[in-house]
Amino acid sequence: MALFEIAAIIGCAYLFQAVFGFGAALIAVVVISAILPAQSVVAMIPMTILVACLLTVLTDIRAVRLSEVVPVVLKSMPGIVVGGILLGRISDAIIVAMVCCLVIAYSAFSLRGGVLRVGPRGEMALASGAGFAIAITGFGILFVPLVMRRLDDPREFRISLNAMWLMLGSIRLPIYAAAGLVTRQVIFGALASIPAILVSLVVGSWIAGRIDPARFRRSGLVFLGILAVLRLVLLVAT
Repeated sequence: MALFEIAAIIGCAYLFQAVFGFGAALIAVVVISAILPAQSVVAMIPMTILVACLLTVLTDIRAVRLSEVVPVVLKSMPGIVVGGILLGRISDAIIVAMVCCLVIAYSAFSLRGGVLRVGPRGEMALASGAGFAIAITGFGILFVPLVMRRLDDPREFRISLNAMWLMLGSIRLPIYAAAGLVTRQVIFGALASIPAILVSLVVGSWIAGRIDPARFRRSGLVFLGILAVLRLVLLVAT
């Protein structure tokens, strides 16, 4: 697959995330895995996150609340380690199927108005599960309720969440490298995507500032759900 095509897909994925606030990793895995091995795509995501989320955090670094997100990251470590080790041992089909099923379930749950709530007792279990999910699929949405229960201010929540993606990406990357998943193709694909990510963040932020996020979030969920269903159909057909 040409580097230009990888960059274009990742650029579109981060444009979607800049507008709707979520979905970049999901779009990248679902779409690019149709051509590249799913393991390579999942290993590429932390590199793109380091660029995109670092820029977001630097725009308002004083809003970061490390005291609230670091405990969540630490509790997710067992799941991240196990998921990172298993990633290279699981077939592409299983990884793609897991991603698609998680996206479909999350989209349907959210469209019905569901809100995943977690108390102090359930935080460790959910954090470990979220760590496993993000390590093996790139799907990190399960971390959102963990941070949401700790931060009420929308500004602090957004910036702190991006700081947490940075930490999670920094942890996953060496695990993937040790497993031999960070290949030259993965590195070059991530590097080629940087210009597209930068443009997408600027354009997406401009669009997001001119629409009602809550109103258009539903459209984003529907799009992700349809995309996952189509990819699942393609997976079954092949």
